Amino acid sequence: MEQRLTCHGWVWLTGYVLSATGEALEKREIFVQLEGLQRNK
Repeated sequence: MEQRLTCHGWVWLTGYVLSATGEALEKREIFVQLEGLQRNK
């Protein structure tokens, strides 16, 4: 796993675009503030 430097309160999130069979087609990354994230219940 690659270690990246971040600013306090920020994190890198990694996700993948999947095919209908579940194969990873594209990797997507975004840098977000933890404070701005909300959990769906």
